[in-house]
Amino acid sequence: MKRWLWVAAVAVVAAVGVGIVFWSQGSGWPQAGSSERPTPSASPTSPPTPASSASPAAVEGDGSDLIRPFISAESSSREKPQIPVKFEDVATGSALQDLQVNAQQFAADGLTQVGAPTVVSATVVSLDESADPPTATVEVCLDYTDVDVVGAGGESVKSDAAKQRVPTLLTLVQDDGRWLVSARSFPAETTC
Repeated sequence: MKRWLWVAAVAVVAAVGVGIVFWSQGSGWPQAGSSERPTPSASPTSPPTPASSASPAAVEGDGSDLIRPFISAESSSREKPQIPVKFEDVATGSALQDLQVNAQQFAADGLTQVGAPTVVSATVVSLDESADPPTATVEVCLDYTDVDVVGAGGESVKSDAAKQRVPTLLTLVQDDGRWLVSARSFPAETTC
């Protein structure tokens, strides 16, 4: 019996030692089922898809290319919450704050998104290229059917009542030739 206790004590000490090494490197524990090596403490940022420089008028009403970098950046921050995303490349104003707060909350709650929403439609509903800065509003329908949210233990925390298709209005402003999302709102309709 004493030998079993001694082996258990050695195992606990070894596990604590490995944990201290991981935490001292600033990387935390590797994710279960992941073959990724821990990242060093100087965490690189995950570069989002660059903001679009296309003219909303030139896209003939389809704003998919205008909003896709914003959607991609948000998904990246949720899929790998331990890797910061440079949201300033795709958003500004309240939309930027929204992305930052959401990413911090996901990380603090130990949540991870599996999969990314699909852009069902993205229609440019208003455009003012003579404004200073130029603005556009895109009505978006996102499909979350293939998206799950899992807790730290790997269990799904996505509500069965969650809508699979979510309508969203994204307001964009032109900044140095790029279209950045400046505000996000959700219309009264609950699905699209």
